[in-house]
Amino acid sequence: MSELQSNLLTEGLQKGFGEGTNFQITERGSFKLTSSHYISEDGGIYHDEWVIGGGQELVRNTNGETLTRTYVGNVVSSERLEAVGISEKEILIFLKKIIIEYGSQTRFNTDFESIFENWKYSYKVTYKEKDPFIINGIEKIFYKGNSVFTHTFGISKVIET
Repeated sequence: MSELQSNLLTEGLQKGFGEGTNFQITERGSFKLTSSHYISEDGGIYHDEWVIGGGQELVRNTNGETLTRTYVGNVVSSERLEAVGISEKEILIFLKKIIIEYGSQTRFNTDFESIFENWKYSYKVTYKEKDPFIINGIEKIFYKGNSVFTHTFGISKVIET
């Protein structure tokens, strides 16, 4: 993954999901999804579409290189949340904090961990290959030692049709 692409994935995610800018409802096939679209100052494009439980980010940098990052996962059940005494909203607030403050250090090709009071965030790379270019990883959030959120990721170069 080029630095241009990883920077664009970070910047687009921070501006979109992290800051909540440019949200729209869009259709993909017959499915309704939430999306965000961001164009960087240098003309790179970031696009994200998701439903609760998964989604897909696409980036095209100014050199025409394209990547996708797919993700699946979610917050644990309401019963488990109730048992540990937190809400889904609190988890998403913490996730946004991580994305805004540490976005360039996570969800890519290196492991990352951060602890804040009762919260722990971890991202672990589970698979890498150079040719074809693939990175898989898993993101987890823990509250008081309890797993409350999991996302798995797949990153790959793509060719537009």
